[in-house]
Amino acid sequence: MDDLAPDEGMVTLIKFTWDYYLANPEFIRLVNSANLHQGKHLEGSEKLKEASRRYIAMIQKLLDRGAEAGVFRDGIDAGQLNITIAAIGYYYLTNRFSGKILFERDYMTKAALDDRLAFNIDTIMRVIAA
Repeated sequence: MDDLAPDEGMVTLIKFTWDYYLANPEFIRLVNSANLHQGKHLEGSEKLKEASRRYIAMIQKLLDRGAEAGVFRDGIDAGQLNITIAAIGYYYLTNRFSGKILFERDYMTKAALDDRLAFNIDTIMRVIAA
């Protein structure tokens, strides 16, 4: 992401997370299962920890570049931001069935998915804006 402007890099990251969830629904099931078992099967995985460290470092570098350029607020924690990006996609998709009934809308139409991605991007960009 070093070749993108910080704001473009952040939009790319948000889109990647959303697209990954849509293309890999089993990932959400794995996360749910891991948490159901209180993370016991993840504790010993150094590969997973190292991948997570690299991912958070990449986000922090992007945030730092954005702060230096004056487009992002200074002092944003990459781990906290990652949780927020993941959460706004995760919650929408894990609650699509109950949401369809309660709010009488199909969360999975192309238009609904496009609207949600646009909302996610707008939300995150406003949170981090300088």
